[in-house]
Amino acid sequence: MLVSAALLILFSLADLLIGSVTVPFNEFLQIFSDNTANNKFHDLITDYRFPKMITAVLTGAGLSV
Repeated sequence: MLVSAALLILFSLADLLIGSVTVPFNEFLQIFSDNTANNKFHDLITDYRFPKMITAVLTGAGLSV
């Protein structure tokens, strides 16, 4: 169970950071710690990748039941 949780976190983080535009990890941390809209990756993460990741996790959880 612990391994599954660790893999879920790892792959969710990879889903947020890796794509057609790769987001550096320090920029990712800045988005969620400072919550500033000045970051050029802010809209990409909050408007596209984060909702996609949440939908994938919830769909997977729903299908597993």
